[in-house]
Amino acid sequence: MVQVGKKRAIKFWKYYKEWYETYKYGDVRDVTYQRYILTGKQIKKLAPDLMLDKITRADIQKLINAYGQTHEKVTVRNFYRLLEAPIRDAVYEGWILVTHATRSVLPLKLRRKRNLRNG
Repeated sequence: MVQVGKKRAIKFWKYYKEWYETYKYGDVRDVTYQRYILTGKQIKKLAPDLMLDKITRADIQKLINAYGQTHEKVTVRNFYRLLEAPIRDAVYEGWILVTHATRSVLPLKLRRKRNLRNG
């Protein structure tokens, strides 16, 4: 049974790490599990002090925007998708009240000009 509104004072990156270790280890291919690990490291790097019980939709958007500054659209979309399930689970558990990943906007990084050689 879900208790709505209970708090869990844990940093978001730690919660994310606990989540993938609990729910994804042995359940996904190794390459997919490595993506979860890398995503967790990026969360820790970009938002080391973000607390799960204080997280807002704006916090998630800022995290996605920061990641999008240095990554292409497809990579940002993959990052976003790897954030969705643990956030939904936190809502289900009652640790946060709403799904903050809903309606997040994926930033578009300006494409670098490729160096095309003629000849």
